[in-house]
Amino acid sequence: MSDASLSLPDGRTLAYREYGDPLGAPIVNNHGGLVCGLDISPADHAARELGLRIISPDRPGVGRSTLLEGRRTADWPADVAVLLGHLGYKECAAFGWSLGSEYALALGAAGLATRVVVVGGVPPMSAGHLDELNRTDRVLARLSERRPAAARKVFAGMRRRSSTVKRLTARTSGPADNHIVAGLTGFDEWMHHGLLQSQGAVEEYRAMCRPWGFSPNNVSCPVTVWQGAQDEFVPPSLARELADALPNADYRELDGAGHFLAYERWREVLSPLA
Repeated sequence: MSDASLSLPDGRTLAYREYGDPLGAPIVNNHGGLVCGLDISPADHAARELGLRIISPDRPGVGRSTLLEGRRTADWPADVAVLLGHLGYKECAAFGWSLGSEYALALGAAGLATRVVVVGGVPPMSAGHLDELNRTDRVLARLSERRPAAARKVFAGMRRRSSTVKRLTARTSGPADNHIVAGLTGFDEWMHHGLLQSQGAVEEYRAMCRPWGFSPNNVSCPVTVWQGAQDEFVPPSLARELADALPNADYRELDGAGHFLAYERWREVLSPLA
């Protein structure tokens, strides 16, 4: 792994790191919510085997990337285009897990990504869709929108107690995921780093609830949608709705798998990008 950062045209800093084969095909990772680009680190070995160079930036306000108030999902490709140019690329493939799925799809809609893989993704968020998500995301999203000062205190507390949050997540994430989360030795570190900026976490949830700025039917490239049938964070009905809205989707629902399915089968999940 290598950690780096670059300055964007508007003066903001974009922090990123790399995994996998440094000479491999470029893949941009779009990290999950409440964590950061470190969340792809367990895929390093599989990426090397598949010949993939994973470039994993932190979104604005996450980790040490500069906050951008009022951002939309559709704003993300502009930052990624600068990063790709800095590394000598014009296009890439994209991977997104959970909240990162919509950002991976944004790269496809913008023409930066030629192929996309998402895990546990959802369609553009409406009030009805939010009601279908797990209780934690529902509460944090509404708190971020209605009482941002209180939300900042919650996120700061989560950062201070990231090890406790990890243990609670491992106990409550459902039978398909409990043992996976318990075995993720770096999960508390990903959260601790991801919540360095409490207002950044507020903006993550606010952006989740805003219109994306593009439609799933704008994503013309091939998209593989992985979904665990026993996902207790994102119900399979939402993943199916997303896949139905994509023009070129390959929907793969796995029995016995949950939201963290990728962490037990990285090679299989990333293989469509190889």
